[in-house]
Amino acid sequence: SPEQLNRWRYARRVSQKRLAELLGMAPATINNWENGHTRIPPWLDLCLSGLDQLTLVDFDRVNLPR
Repeated sequence: SPEQLNRWRYARRVSQKRLAELLGMAPATINNWENGHTRIPPWLDLCLSGLDQLTLVDFDRVNLPR
Protein backbone atom coordinates (compact mmCIF):
# COMPACT_ATOMS: atom_id res chain seq x y z
CA SER A 1 0.00 0.00 0.00
CA PRO A 2 1.11 3.62 -0.33
CA GLU A 3 1.38 3.86 3.46
CA GLN A 4 3.58 0.77 3.66
CA LEU A 5 5.93 2.13 1.01
CA ASN A 6 6.14 5.43 2.84
CA ARG A 7 6.86 3.69 6.15
CA TRP A 8 9.49 1.48 4.46
CA ARG A 9 11.31 4.56 3.17
CA TYR A 10 11.15 6.51 6.41
CA ALA A 11 12.31 3.53 8.51
CA ARG A 12 15.40 3.29 6.29
CA ARG A 13 15.87 7.03 5.80
CA VAL A 14 15.66 6.69 2.03
CA SER A 15 14.36 9.67 0.06
CA GLN A 16 11.93 9.28 -2.81
CA LYS A 17 14.71 10.47 -5.11
CA ARG A 18 17.19 7.89 -3.81
CA LEU A 19 14.67 5.05 -3.99
CA ALA A 20 13.89 6.07 -7.56
CA GLU A 21 17.62 5.94 -8.40
CA LEU A 22 17.95 2.49 -6.80
CA LEU A 23 14.96 1.23 -8.81
CA GLY A 24 15.97 2.99 -12.04
CA MET A 25 12.91 5.18 -12.36
CA ALA A 26 11.76 8.77 -11.99
CA PRO A 27 11.21 10.24 -8.50
CA ALA A 28 7.73 11.29 -9.64
CA THR A 29 6.84 7.60 -9.93
CA ILE A 30 7.64 6.99 -6.26
CA ASN A 31 5.69 10.12 -5.34
CA ASN A 32 2.69 8.97 -7.38
CA TRP A 33 2.77 5.55 -5.70
CA GLU A 34 2.93 7.04 -2.22
CA ASN A 35 0.15 9.52 -2.93
CA GLY A 36 -2.08 6.83 -4.43
CA HIS A 37 -2.16 8.47 -7.86
CA THR A 38 -0.86 5.32 -9.55
CA ARG A 39 -1.02 1.70 -8.51
CA ILE A 40 2.08 0.19 -6.93
CA PRO A 41 3.26 -2.72 -9.12
CA PRO A 42 3.32 -6.19 -7.56
CA TRP A 43 7.05 -6.61 -8.25
CA LEU A 44 7.92 -3.75 -5.89
CA ASP A 45 7.72 -6.00 -2.80
CA LEU A 46 10.42 -8.21 -4.30
CA CYS A 47 12.62 -5.19 -5.07
CA LEU A 48 12.22 -3.79 -1.56
CA SER A 49 13.04 -7.21 -0.10
CA GLY A 50 16.21 -7.23 -2.17
CA LEU A 51 17.11 -3.76 -0.98
CA ASP A 52 16.53 -4.92 2.59
CA GLN A 53 19.42 -7.33 2.10
CA LEU A 54 21.59 -4.21 2.06
CA THR A 55 20.74 -3.42 5.67
CA LEU A 56 24.41 -3.28 6.61
CA VAL A 57 25.08 -0.85 3.78
CA ASP A 58 24.17 2.81 3.78
CA PHE A 59 21.76 3.33 0.89
CA ASP A 60 23.57 6.54 0.03
CA ARG A 61 26.76 4.61 -0.62
CA VAL A 62 25.30 2.07 -3.04
CA ASN A 63 26.56 2.88 -6.52
CA LEU A 64 24.60 1.61 -9.44
CA PRO A 65 25.66 1.61 -13.09
CA ARG A 66 24.01 4.35 -15.06
